[in-house]
Formats: sequence, structure tokens, C-alpha cells
Amino acid sequence: MIRTIRATMLLADHVQAAEGKLNLLGGGWRWTGPEPSTFGIGVVIEFPWEAVGEEHTVKLDLIDDDGAPVEFPQPDGVSAPFGFEATLPVAAPPGSKRGTPINVCIGVNVVQLQLPPAGRFEFRMEIDGEAHEEWRIGFNTRPEPQTA
Repeated sequence: MIRTIRATMLLADHVQAAEGKLNLLGGGWRWTGPEPSTFGIGVVIEFPWEAVGEEHTVKLDLIDDDGAPVEFPQPDGVSAPFGFEATLPVAAPPGSKRGTPINVCIGVNVVQLQLPPAGRFEFRMEIDGEAHEEWRIGFNTRPEPQTA
């Protein structure tokens, strides 16, 4: 059951989740490409104190502007949707006072992702199969450069 869970998502040139913190380089962009792009998705999820000791499944999916999953060819030749899924334990840091919200940070880096030019895309997050409008972050790919 989802209680009051908050999440903040950012796109960056590179992300790292370590020691309970989210480190970003070049964060906050909304435009990339049209050449293959390397970037990161940083997420900070704030769980209520009551979630301590639980595990939650977090899923990120990449969706195009028609709402369809973005698919990429796999080594076996079959296309599959681009996404990320993880099970996260919610643990209180030592010395936490009862009632303190608990942050869990996720950093996912993507290397050389080729997306169509002049497109609109969105990462959508689900926690335990539930999604919220606020758990999304969109971005655009630049059009192909005009040749003279």
C-alpha cells in the first residue's frame, strides 16, 4: 500500500547514488541529441517512517509522445522496452528519530542511447505498481541539424 510517498526526479549528464545522497553532474536539462546521448536519471524517494523495514519495487519506463514504450533491439535481435526495475529496502539511518521521513536515492546512468530526432519522451516511475502524475520527467531530442 502506498502511503504518502514523495519523489523528485532529475535528468543529468551523470548521476551517482551513494551514502544516502544523490550526486549530480549537469543536472536539470530537458534537451538532448539528436546524436546518441549518455545521461543519468536521479531519483530521491521520500518514504514515511512507517515504511521502515519494508521493501518496495521501483520501476522506470521510457515512453514516447504517443504513450508507447520506447523499444530497442537486444543482442538476440528481439526488441524490448527500455526500462529499469529494482527492489529497494527502506532502512532508517542510525540515530534517526521516530517519525523522520526516510530518503532512498536511485541513480541510473544510460550510455549512448539513440533516440529519434525532434521527439518528446518521458520517464515514468511506478512504486509497487502504482504511478502518480508527479512521478514523471519529460525531455526532448533536438531536430537534425539543417545542411547548407
